[in-house]
Amino acid sequence: MRFHFGDRLRLAWRSLFVQIFWNYRAMQGEGFLFALLPFLRRVESDPEKQENLIRLSSGFMNAHPCLAPLALGAMLRRMAGEQELDEHEWQPWREGLCGPLGTLGDTLIWDGLKPLVFVLATIVLLLLGTAQSLLLFSFVVLLLYNMPVWGLRLWELKEGWNRGREVLQALDKSFFKQARTWSDRIGAVLFGVLLGTSFAESTLFAPVAMGQFVFGCLLLWGCMAARWPLISSLVVAVGFVPFSAWLAQLFHLGGW
Repeated sequence: MRFHFGDRLRLAWRSLFVQIFWNYRAMQGEGFLFALLPFLRRVESDPEKQENLIRLSSGFMNAHPCLAPLALGAMLRRMAGEQELDEHEWQPWREGLCGPLGTLGDTLIWDGLKPLVFVLATIVLLLLGTAQSLLLFSFVVLLLYNMPVWGLRLWELKEGWNRGREVLQALDKSFFKQARTWSDRIGAVLFGVLLGTSFAESTLFAPVAMGQFVFGCLLLWGCMAARWPLISSLVVAVGFVPFSAWLAQLFHLGGW
């Protein structure tokens, strides 16, 4: 079986739905089957063997949705390349992928990419300040989040197909090891830009703006002292700016 770019694109699309059948018994198991089903018919034409592959594809599985393609590519490669799959080895191997793919996905996507995209889009929203800015905000979020995620999904499918059983070796790439460090650095820079933009665009009295700044810094320090991730701490501190502005308007502390 050949695995062309068109196949990767199709499987990447189907991988978006790995959680549609989520349940407590198999977690994402049925979703993985849904993603792989059209390819299983190409791997095996014999109905009895097809049924066996379907059963193997629908067992327990629970990975981060954005890193699921890495597991899908590896599973498909093993099914296409191995004459007989050892059922007693197959499921423990699958379950062994869950922890690394789940932990890395949380760090890379939930704690890294999502907050960065939100902060950057918020800067755009504050700078424009027009009726159309909310629409542009939505477009920036959609574009900046999905472009790297789709590129990552296609790369994962290629790596999973190439590595098969040894798919976790792909996580040794320096990119994954440095991603958290760089997301923290970029997040700190963007937070500084957002803070400056917030003050520049603010129409509150200077004492109120100074209070925002001081309390935001204290809030950030408190989150970091509690050993929160840097990005999460920055998001909390940044979220205080519009919230405090709303309170100021509510209690008539400043003019608009």
